[in-house]
Amino acid sequence: MAHKPADENVAGAHELETAAEPTKDAWRLCSDAVNLMETLITEGVLEDAGGLLMDAITALAEAGKRHTQGKPLRLSGSGIQAVRAVLEDYASAIDVLPARTMIRAHRLTERRLIDIMQGRKMPHDVEVISC
Repeated sequence: MAHKPADENVAGAHELETAAEPTKDAWRLCSDAVNLMETLITEGVLEDAGGLLMDAITALAEAGKRHTQGKPLRLSGSGIQAVRAVLEDYASAIDVLPARTMIRAHRLTERRLIDIMQGRKMPHDVEVISC
């Protein structure tokens, strides 16, 4: 079976859930996928069918904040469920969306993160955490 990018995201989520010391890479894989889903949803390409996108974003931001305080990169119980659901939607999306759409989503996501880091936030934005 061919390797899929979504496999890495699932592995990252599993690490955040079960590893004694989850790595920053696991958190980044999940955060990147969730950020891309946010772009795909806000751009109208996809819908937040489960209504869990903001819960997943918040859960990852909280885990990042805890890590900056010297604590492990852990997700809450509800955070695990939200992140898993969004990652499942992401895996389904990348199987069917054209490469052009995904490239555009990557570019828009990168621009948005740069804007946030430069203080240009939208009302629903959470703090950008760099683990």
